[in-house]
Amino acid sequence: MQIAVIGQALFQTNPETGAAPKIGTYFPRHRALVTTRPEVHAMQRQAFLAVLNQRREAAAQPPLSPEEETQECGHSVSLFFQDRAILIRPALDCMELALEADADLQSLAPKHRIRFLHAQDPSVRVALRRRGELWRISQPPSTIPEMEDYIRRHQVAIGGRAIYRMNPTTGTRWLTYAQLAALGQLDDAGLAAHLAELARFSGLYNRAGQPELCFVPKCEQRPSLLARADLLTLPSAEVRRLHAELLKLLEDKVPPDLRRDDIHNAIWRNALFKAMTEVPESDAIGEVVDGLGEAFYRQVLWLPGARFERGELVFDPLFQQALAPEADEAVRKLCDPAVKEFILNFLREFGEIEFVNVGRVVSPPAARPSGRRGVYVAEVRPANAPACELRILRMHRWGIREHLDDGDSLEMAMLKAHEYIHYVLDRRLACHQLGVNVPLRVAKWDIPEEYRRPDGRVLKIWASYYERDYIPGTALNRLGEHKLAQPEYARRLARLLGRAAATNLIVGRAEERTTEVIFDEGDELVIEDAAELPKEIVICDHSRSFGNYLSPLTQLASAYGRPVKARAHLVPDPRAFAETYATALAERLAEMQAAYQANPNAFRALFQHLPVDPAGSFGFRWLQVLERLDRCDPAAVAAAVRPGTSLFY
Repeated sequence: MQIAVIGQALFQTNPETGAAPKIGTYFPRHRALVTTRPEVHAMQRQAFLAVLNQRREAAAQPPLSPEEETQECGHSVSLFFQDRAILIRPALDCMELALEADADLQSLAPKHRIRFLHAQDPSVRVALRRRGELWRISQPPSTIPEMEDYIRRHQVAIGGRAIYRMNPTTGTRWLTYAQLAALGQLDDAGLAAHLAELARFSGLYNRAGQPELCFVPKCEQRPSLLARADLLTLPSAEVRRLHAELLKLLEDKVPPDLRRDDIHNAIWRNALFKAMTEVPESDAIGEVVDGLGEAFYRQVLWLPGARFERGELVFDPLFQQALAPEADEAVRKLCDPAVKEFILNFLREFGEIEFVNVGRVVSPPAARPSGRRGVYVAEVRPANAPACELRILRMHRWGIREHLDDGDSLEMAMLKAHEYIHYVLDRRLACHQLGVNVPLRVAKWDIPEEYRRPDGRVLKIWASYYERDYIPGTALNRLGEHKLAQPEYARRLARLLGRAAATNLIVGRAEERTTEVIFDEGDELVIEDAAELPKEIVICDHSRSFGNYLSPLTQLASAYGRPVKARAHLVPDPRAFAETYATALAERLAEMQAAYQANPNAFRALFQHLPVDPAGSFGFRWLQVLERLDRCDPAAVAAAVRPGTSLFY
């Protein structure tokens, strides 16, 4: 049965208003979509009740009773339309109704352009998570250009001009001071009509309990000046006077930066964006997966994957659609072939899975150019497990594909990729041996992929990736200022930071054969205890370790003053912070030096099976790093760190 549209056609511009519908209400029982004006869900439900009663009258049936009308309205779904996409706002605890609407609406719009709001609601997340469809939760943008575009695209009307900005999650429309002032340019009838609209809807709440209309910034919801029922019959001069009084009333409450609509003014833009995206009475940070820390806040693009029906794996139909020659480019971008292979590997690892969701990190915490930098987050629920497991997947940086791109033969590319895998794993083991706090579990997996040669031939090759458990913590370089301002927090952090810096210094984590040190750039995670005080720092990525294996530690040490210098203006006692940091660094250096000197053979024998090539083999680098540690003077290294903090000299 085809969906009947009551009102303006979906996504089509009305020649009279110059706008396409922005709001709709869907009734699954009747397969009816209402897009009538005023564009208010409550009014659209009343419009549909009128249509139902007209049909009943034509069939010689009595009109709907109040109870039946309430039931019909309760079985409706609120929709928002933007850029040929449909946003479904599920009523709380009625996710099944929203899923029913979703299935029907796919006859009007493709699946990838139908998304769900209310990410903070557990019922929404649970339902989509179990279907492997977290990618269908609509998330607010995070970059400034995206925020600006979001503000532009969400201008909506009620019955007159499109003067409001809509928060799709709450359903509230927001009116700025400038838009209110611009109403003065209308003729007398137009001004009266819009003031009457303001008067009517600023006093209403939607069925989610949110106001239908508010002013920016949020102030008295319905100014007493609008509490009049005769606005449409008042003399023109009185309407103009009321408009001027309303402007004067709001002018006293609206800061100067918010009186002019300027999307490039950060204060105005941020105020509007907050109003259009905030979720009242929610402490959720906006992530669709519980447990992901701030390092991944709005940085994960969830992708189509698979669902499990009676234990059978069913990949999302979008994967098949993406292979068609006429496939929408948006579908092709969403369907990452690596995701299918990740899921198959999870099945091999766990045996049985209830559901799995995979997302690509669009801006890795420590993203750097060169090589492959694909990073993914996976949420896996093994069968009969009490909770989900979060995993981080990082593509092998220099794989077969990258070496083929450099012109190597297939055989040479495979050999180089294999050697680099062992080089990476050896470095990780070496970091652990030298006291670097790296994740304990890391597994290496492979996935097949195709490589197209310049002559058109397609080769089947393999790409490797590393999988580790997700570490719940906060990136060191993203700690909140309020935490650093706490004396005890700063004291503990300084000590942990100094110890982490010492081991980072020992393993020469730097750009290859340079003194450009890599530290405090997002790879370090601060883990807190039950009292929310730092208890350890974990290095989640050891890339660039053993990059510098020749320079004396005192020569590299000066760069390690930067972490202190960057936080000096945020901690209560900068000099004490710096001294604690430098002292802890020296202590940790001395500890590792003593550990090596107590049993040097245990360290030196760890990689004795590797060739020792002064050109830079890992076996050679390992021995050079050990000898450098043995020769160093921890106190002298700490002394070389202090000037870099800018607090001692």
